[in-house]
Amino acid sequence: VKCEERQLRTYAGEEVDIKKVPYTVIISDSCTGALVNPQFVLTAAYCFVGVNFKDMAVGLGTSDKKTSSINIKIEKVFIPDYWNNRSYLMGAFHDIAVVKLASPAKLSESVKLLDVGVLQWPMETKDRECTLAGYGRNIYNNTKLHISKYPVTQGCDCIENTEILCTKIVNDGDDSPCFGDAGSVLVCEGKGVAVTSRSVPITYCNNPNSPEAGNSSEFGCGVKDTYFLFAYLEPHLPWYLDIVRSHSYSKAKEAAIPETKKGIKVSV
Repeated sequence: VKCEERQLRTYAGEEVDIKKVPYTVIISDSCTGALVNPQFVLTAAYCFVGVNFKDMAVGLGTSDKKTSSINIKIEKVFIPDYWNNRSYLMGAFHDIAVVKLASPAKLSESVKLLDVGVLQWPMETKDRECTLAGYGRNIYNNTKLHISKYPVTQGCDCIENTEILCTKIVNDGDDSPCFGDAGSVLVCEGKGVAVTSRSVPITYCNNPNSPEAGNSSEFGCGVKDTYFLFAYLEPHLPWYLDIVRSHSYSKAKEAAIPETKKGIKVSV
């Protein structure tokens, strides 16, 4: 495929106005995130490998990365102690980061919170149609916000661990996450359920110990026989909620966190 032809293909869904997905935020040129509390953002741990977050700011309320006018500096980044970027499946397990903003975001029509799902993945459902919004480069040097729909399963083929959600790219050119979508939060039935981690070739299932299976490219955008992996949030909710409660500016916000049927609280 000629370079110019590949640049015209769309891998990351359709352009969308930020007011349709107002929780979506810019983490960096290579990562997206979701505002889940006025002071906190969810994204991928991988987004902070080898970077100094003190030099970074989160962009909010924009449909185009080039025109972001609301930017809040990052105060602190929390990553699970048990996350290992070199671990099984290239660190997709536990690939979650909680970003504390230097000041609370002011909510508006284009800046809103995403509810985090607390219920376990429904065992009777083989796959669920979920959406993903991000600033991935579906076209060369593109900066626009996009949204996609994917059939998502808890584990796929040989990847049977329940802490991984995934979608499979069947044909070349199919819609898929792309460079810039890492860290974006997968939304199922209106709730944030997982963080976009990385892709892994289907050859992983043929030989998990092969060098090719153990090393991902950045994102195999629209490449057939590729799995896209998402770090499931539900197992990490106690860790996430402890951070929000312990590091929140406002105790009143903590008091407003409701109970759920499981006895776990989530921010609203």
